[in-house]
This record gives sequence, C-alpha cells and structure tokens, in this order.
Amino acid sequence: MIPLWRIQAIIGLVVGLSVFGLGFLVLDDMSPRWSWIALLLGGLAVIGSLAQLAAIPIRYRQWRWSLDGDRLAVEEGVFVHATMLVPRNRIQNVTTEAGPLQRRFELSSLTVHTAGMRTPNVVIPAVGRDIARRIRTELGHQD
Repeated sequence: MIPLWRIQAIIGLVVGLSVFGLGFLVLDDMSPRWSWIALLLGGLAVIGSLAQLAAIPIRYRQWRWSLDGDRLAVEEGVFVHATMLVPRNRIQNVTTEAGPLQRRFELSSLTVHTAGMRTPNVVIPAVGRDIARRIRTELGHQD
C-alpha cells in the first residue's frame, strides 16, 4: 500500500510541476509581472506533494479494518477519526477495483455496498488481491 501511495504522490508532483511550469512560461511571455503567480502556485504544489509524501506512513497506520461474525469494521483518519460498522445483513454487494498501479502491486480497492445506511458505500483502499477475494467470499459474494 505504501509504495502505491508514494508513486501516486510522485505522479501528482510531476503533473503539478508540469502544469505550473507551463503556466509560468505562458505568463512570462504574456506579462512578466504576473509570472510570480505561477511560481507561487508551483511552490505550493511542491510543498503539498512533499507533505503528502511525508504523511504516507502516518496515513497507513491510521487505517484499520476487521471482519468478524456479524459485521465489517473500518477505521480511518489522521485528524478526524471515523469508524464505520457495517452489519452483514446490510451488505448488498461487494466489488473490487484495481487500476494499473494497483495491479502492478497486486492490490485492489474493495467497496462494500450497503442498504439503508447514511454512508452507502464503505471503501477499503489498496488491500491485497488475495485478501480482497477472501473478504468477498466470507461476505457471501463470489468473484
């Protein structure tokens, strides 16, 4: 999970820098007095991406999930802690999704679709592919 989040943060950093670098070139050609805006926004993008990279281990430690006899429990949050308890009898469907980077690391995002709850879907991001299959099977939903 951590390598996936690092790569996603680095991709965001590269895309952000590219967009703001292009913006700097365009603004500098149009009016050099406005180029400081592109530099400021580019600097903020770099600081935001570096903060995201630094927060990955903290974010990873804050994710918990468990599956027992009658419910699925998911806990998350660094600053705002949230606990979601999903009774098995409320689970309608369980789906998995894996993008190219997740497939590279043999991970999937597992979504539990529920009935009659304020938060209709509970997502467990970047769980191992085999674990996602096991959870689906335990919840009564086959691949």
